[in-house]
Amino acid sequence: MNRFKINAFFKEFPFLASLISDVSHVEEVRVLRIDRSFLEYVPKYDGATGSLVGIEDSERIYLLSKEGKVLAEPRQSLDIRHNEAHTDDEEEEGETVGEALAHLEDPNAVVYAVSIHTGYRIRNHYSVGGFSVVVYKPPKGFTLKEWVEEQERKAKEILDAEIAEINAEA
Repeated sequence: MNRFKINAFFKEFPFLASLISDVSHVEEVRVLRIDRSFLEYVPKYDGATGSLVGIEDSERIYLLSKEGKVLAEPRQSLDIRHNEAHTDDEEEEGETVGEALAHLEDPNAVVYAVSIHTGYRIRNHYSVGGFSVVVYKPPKGFTLKEWVEEQERKAKEILDAEIAEINAEA
């Protein structure tokens, strides 16, 4: 990736320095709008121990204030495969971004969500390094809480219409 773009990205979002100590490993940076699927997303940790390189694929998501203070970090789902005979594999369910947001005392304080992906991805039986950073912003004109409430309102309208249609058939 273009180092100039990466440097500009970290100057635009200086609070990322508290989350990433060495930007020289970052390969991809993006800014996206938060959408409904992102709220339902669970960050993942997938690892294998016992190999020579200790392959892992890890993603962390942080919900941040305007100043870049971490307000919440959705719990990762965990999937670790052990190659040692004396160790059991580990699995754990994670938490969606929306669930983490719902647990906050003041969801309106969230201005950014940041996804940091590190480790390796397996592609065509080869491990490919990956270190990417994505800054998510709420849709224009909404705080994150207002946007979530709008999504809930739309979902209720759809459900009410389906119920009304079923009731009309009776």
